[in-house]
Formats: sequence, structure tokens, C-alpha cells
Amino acid sequence: MDLGPYFAVERHPAHAGPGPGWWSLHDLTGALLEERVEAVRAALAGLGNRAVDDVPVRVAGSVLHLGLAARLVSPVLGAATLTGVAPRLDPETWWWQPVLGGPVPVSLADGPDVPVAEAVTAVLTGPLEVLREALATRPVPGNVPSTVLRGNVASAVNGAYGQVVARRPDLEPAARAVAARFLAHPGLAGTGTGECGPEFRRRSCCLIYRLAPGGAAVRGRAAYCGDCVLR
Repeated sequence: MDLGPYFAVERHPAHAGPGPGWWSLHDLTGALLEERVEAVRAALAGLGNRAVDDVPVRVAGSVLHLGLAARLVSPVLGAATLTGVAPRLDPETWWWQPVLGGPVPVSLADGPDVPVAEAVTAVLTGPLEVLREALATRPVPGNVPSTVLRGNVASAVNGAYGQVVARRPDLEPAARAVAARFLAHPGLAGTGTGECGPEFRRRSCCLIYRLAPGGAAVRGRAAYCGDCVLR
């Protein structure tokens, strides 16, 4: 699937992990969650040349979720666009490697592809729901509201659609149909306005604007994501 790094996956035998260096989704949402949030927080602090304490924990959690959401929806959307079927992603079949600064490596358990509707429902109600529960129930102030997390997934869907169309304009109708199926699912319904593409706007904020320097009074449009509700 030559659609870009967010769509790339490795495969491993069913009923077995991919080997050393890989972690399951349950590892991520268990003991490793706090470690990963703090790693993202430190990375954001370094990018902005600021103290770690100046990066809100909730923002780091949202940024972590955005990256993982993209790595969950993109392979499904890409495969469905190209072939009309897609891998079924379950919490037990999706493995990852803890890296920063780009799309995390992902490995999926071998198995037959399934119809698009089944694949969309599986990823939204399986791995993405596990992530939502883990991040939304963290102690305050590190918890990320479910509204933000659902918006992050919608944003990831729109982003995956945009990447497909940028590389393969001929796939635009198919990609739009798959993205629309994602956004119409009960788990994402109402998270955005407008069709996929530049006109799409999410109804919640990913919170990244809080990292912009200078405070709210001087933040310009550049402080916000392209699909941000605050634009």
C-alpha cells in the first residue's frame, strides 16, 4: 500500500506477538500510558524550548492520541479505498513500537480482510474505544475529554483521506466514500461539519493551540490546525 508512512503496516502470525521490541495495545493503555504521555510532554517541551511543566498534561495526552488514531484509521481507510475490503483491527491484533517524531511502527496479526462496514466498526469500537477509555479516565488534570478524543479520530479520518487524495487523485471518489462511512458511524456522528477535505471542520478542539506562544490575545490563525473549530 504505497500511500505514505501512516498507511504502512507489518504483519505477524495470528495468535502470537510480532516479537521483541513490540508492545500490545493493552500494554499501552496499562502501565505504559503514563510513560508515553510524559514522553510526548517532554518532546513538546523540547520543540517549544520550554519547561516540561509548561506543557499541560492534557495537551500531551491529546497529541499522543492524535498520532495513534491516525495509525489506526489510516490502514483501514487506505485498504478499503484500494481494494474494497480492509483488515479487521482488534485490541489483541494491533501492536506498536514506542517511537517519537513520526508515525509509530505498527504490526497487525495475519487474518482475512473484511467488508468495509465491518472494518470501520471494528476499529472504532475496538482499539479506538480502548484508547478513549484509558485517556478519558486518567486522573484530573491529565484526563482528555471524550469529546476531544472523538474529534481527534474524525480529524485523523479527514487527514487520511487527504493523504490518499494527495498521492492518488484518481482514488478521490473511493476515499471520500470510505471516509464518509467512518464519519457517519454512531461513534463519530456529529464530530464535524462539511465534507472531507479543506472544508471539513471538527466540532471540538485538539488542544494543541494551548502550546502557541503569547497567550490567547495574540494567537493568530497559524496557532490552529487546519480543521480546528476555533478557526
